[in-house]
Amino acid sequence: MTNGRASYDYAGSDNWNIGGSSLLFWSMGVRPSKDNFWSSDGQKRQPGFSQSNPGTNGELNAILATMSTGPVGPSDGAGQHNATRLLRTCAADGTILQPERPLTPIDATFRQVLSPAERQLSSAAVWSTYSQSHDSSSPHSRGTPAQYHILAVDVNATAGPVPVFAADMYPAPPSGVQFAVRDWHRQAECEAGADAVATGCVHLVGGHDADAAPLVALGGGISWPYGTHTMQLHTATVLQPGKLTLLGELDKFVPLSSKRFSDVRATQARLTAVVTGMVGEVVHVTGLRPVRNGTAWLVVRTDVVLDVGGTGEVNLH
Repeated sequence: MTNGRASYDYAGSDNWNIGGSSLLFWSMGVRPSKDNFWSSDGQKRQPGFSQSNPGTNGELNAILATMSTGPVGPSDGAGQHNATRLLRTCAADGTILQPERPLTPIDATFRQVLSPAERQLSSAAVWSTYSQSHDSSSPHSRGTPAQYHILAVDVNATAGPVPVFAADMYPAPPSGVQFAVRDWHRQAECEAGADAVATGCVHLVGGHDADAAPLVALGGGISWPYGTHTMQLHTATVLQPGKLTLLGELDKFVPLSSKRFSDVRATQARLTAVVTGMVGEVVHVTGLRPVRNGTAWLVVRTDVVLDVGGTGEVNLH
């Protein structure tokens, strides 16, 4: 047995809520999966179909399925798939670009019920996971970049932003790590040669104040047509001091997946990596190069065309 369904049936309104059950599945060595879903928003029901959920929350469902580490099962009617959305989940050959473990609740989820004095997340869910290149045994192996992913659903930010800290992540990053953080849906485009922070490609968090400053301050999130929940997805990439850092494929829900990148090697002037996928696939790769003694970061980008073996070399400088 390799995987099992960790969600209610797709017709149910609570079908998205798989974070807690994913903890149990993963602890037993079973990959949790979310039930299949319709990828396009508000598509027409078939005669006799009375349930109200299908056709809603397509973006949330796609993210959850990708980050469940189980199968991704789009089940739209013929010709009704949202191809753009589905291609965010996988390589061109259908390989799911997954994180290293499922999205699961951060520990503060459980502590908040003990006392009102505990930090209250004011959300239906705050879940996290991480990803890394294939050759890494830990998200902080020397020379290997890593990313954390934070998904929040139905955040009530009327009393102010809800803080999530680096210490909430698993595995916990070392003290003093600096992160390049992106709001997946709302961050500015990362343009080659531009100052990454000044142009809004990323914002920097951490360094000497890593333990005090929030990694992410959750706001009210965003909604989608035919959506019944608000959501937000944040990606926090561990910056390599004095070296180029790989952000990965920014058009994928998991930009830096071990199913895609391996053998990452970085210096201050150059970063190389092996990228894998379908023959002829064009992979859009983005990184950050330190300038001014690491006080600023420039965006570097390249397109890699995969060869007859389905591999290519990333070369950022």
